[in-house]
Amino acid sequence: TRALDLKIGVITDGRKLERLANRRRLRQTVCSESGLSGLIGVGSCSLLDEVSSLSKSLQLPLIALPTGLCDSARLSKDMTIVGSHSSENIVAAAATVLTSDSIVSSVAVFFDGLQSTTVLQNLQSSLSSAGVSSLTFRVDDSVNASVTPDLVHHLKRLVKKKVFKLLLFASPRNALSVLRLAREAAVMQQNYFWLVLDTGLSKADVLSVTPANANVALLRGSVFTECTAAVMDVFPQCQTDWLRTLDARFVDAVEAMAKALNDSLLDPG
Repeated sequence: TRALDLKIGVITDGRKLERLANRRRLRQTVCSESGLSGLIGVGSCSLLDEVSSLSKSLQLPLIALPTGLCDSARLSKDMTIVGSHSSENIVAAAATVLTSDSIVSSVAVFFDGLQSTTVLQNLQSSLSSAGVSSLTFRVDDSVNASVTPDLVHHLKRLVKKKVFKLLLFASPRNALSVLRLAREAAVMQQNYFWLVLDTGLSKADVLSVTPANANVALLRGSVFTECTAAVMDVFPQCQTDWLRTLDARFVDAVEAMAKALNDSLLDPG
């Protein structure tokens, strides 16, 4: 066995990929790198769609780590492995939690543009099939504003309409902004229940912006009961409360790709 030097490209942040110039710049940057053995993409659904197409054209293996809830089936093809929980399972779990109370007739859903519209539609369909209507609110994911200017107004209207169950899936920045505003709008009292879907948040993040008596649950794709050796190498003081699932998935992805590439070169079979 001999040590091999493997070059893995890591691509992050797809906030501005709707611009053609940025997509071209991404392609030029990756294509200019010689000797790449594989790619790891970390970011929004739009970023991973672009990186998946790029990896296919370059014939490179890709591990995609979504920070949003993406259409898993769309990404999992060719040489791409999606290193996250299934969006279908998350939607099913969220719908089950939100419809467990038979007296609930409506749920408020907050989302941003970094999430898959297919996932949102599947969620609404699951709620509707259980006889629960959904009130959707798009969170502004622009650079200049964390949330829509009238979000506080919408939150206060929910108090009057007596909508007590709320679902939030947005980027960590936007999700925390919504939770802060919800606290200010008195939509975090004990009779309200918030279900936050994991898009790269830690439990410590959520607890930092919510009052002690709030009913807030973080639905995570995989719950860490311990820190793996690989994660401990990167985060020596690893604690599961503040470690994001995305952090651990990234470390595991780097280790898994390096091992797979190393094995394939040592034993081409």
